Amino acid sequence: MQPESYYALWLRRFMVDEENRDYVKFAQVKGLPKKVVLRRHVFKNAMIPLVIYLPSDLLFIISGSLVIESLYAIPGTGGLLTNAIKSQDNNLVQVIVLMYAILSVIGVFLGDLLVAFVDPRIKLTEGE
Repeated sequence: MQPESYYALWLRRFMVDEENRDYVKFAQVKGLPKKVVLRRHVFKNAMIPLVIYLPSDLLFIISGSLVIESLYAIPGTGGLLTNAIKSQDNNLVQVIVLMYAILSVIGVFLGDLLVAFVDPRIKLTEGE
């Protein structure tokens, strides 16, 4: 799991990379204001690589909660899952694992929708 500064650092890196692209230079030569170029061209295309990793980060947060809650005895489903495994309560283990699986599938699905929203090359409908 990366710290929150990870996103800011990589966003800056991707924006610097995008600023050196030919279509950005062409937009600047056409006379578009710098704010418009940064918002429409640079920022939008720099966000695509970051949005792709959001679903996996959500899964890392879920798995990290298992460790942190059981390590520091914080009440939650992570500690409940480890206690259920220790006491061999199979029904409770199945319910919690199913809940985490559903959250994971929903997170990946929402991540895919977000990628389709941010990346203009991906369409949600068939045909063109």
